Amino acid sequence: MKLNLILEEMMQIAQNMGVTVRKENGKFRSASCEIKSERLIVLNKSTPLETMSSALAVGLAQYPIDDFYIKPVVRDYIEEQVISKKREPEFELEVEY
Repeated sequence: MKLNLILEEMMQIAQNMGVTVRKENGKFRSASCEIKSERLIVLNKSTPLETMSSALAVGLAQYPIDDFYIKPVVRDYIEEQVISKKREPEFELEVEY
């Protein structure tokens, strides 16, 4: 399945879960949050499709997605993105005095 179709599927899943997904322009990283009990995932429109899709997958994984039907290829994509996100090293700043 093409990545743009996976993104569309994940957008539909988010809608079914009651999670608002907004695509915005700006200098920020895509992320999920909760504002006044509204579940929200904000995607940066200026990032590549791969980055936007990965951010949405990781954002969706923070919610109980097991209660919803998700096509196997989309579920696999979400799981792959969560695993790869865990492998990324966290940013550390070393300062020498």
